[in-house]
Amino acid sequence: MMSSIRPGDLMAGKIMGIGMLCVLQICVYLLIILGITLFGSSFTSLIITPGDVFSVNILWYFLFFILGYFMYAALYVSLGSLYDNERDAQQSVGFLSLFAVLPIMLVQPIMMNPDTVLTPILSFIPLTTPFMMILKIGMLSAPLWEILLMILYLLLWIAGITYAGSKIFRTTILLYGKRITLKEIFQWLKA
Repeated sequence: MMSSIRPGDLMAGKIMGIGMLCVLQICVYLLIILGITLFGSSFTSLIITPGDVFSVNILWYFLFFILGYFMYAALYVSLGSLYDNERDAQQSVGFLSLFAVLPIMLVQPIMMNPDTVLTPILSFIPLTTPFMMILKIGMLSAPLWEILLMILYLLLWIAGITYAGSKIFRTTILLYGKRITLKEIFQWLKA
């Protein structure tokens, strides 16, 4: 397969394949929620009403979740391609996981004071944008122009990360057992 497909296409295929599995899983969850809501017990009708299930906010949440997934997937695949064993890769992506947890740690301060300066700042940091936009749509009723701008912003970041990752992947796919330096990575990105 390596001789008949470009490395960038292979990397994008990996991201898309796992991403579609994620989308399928979320759709199953939404169908279960819909089924419980329409045919379920009185307990769930206290929490979720049929109008809520198909509200516009849920569609925005779904879209930002998918965009966030693809951005993190592209980052993890790009970083994973730098290493030939799992132990080294886990050490480097551990730092990236901190950015995924950061918005969760800041939920309480943001919810207590949603108009704080921290909210727009975290909205423009690509690794926290998906979560912050979900929070802003739910709490602050973000304007449509901001939602659309952040969707475009995330799409540009995903394209850039995938492009840079494919350039790195193209070179590292043939390397085995060699320690890669930061200088070499920058040279591959320039090439």
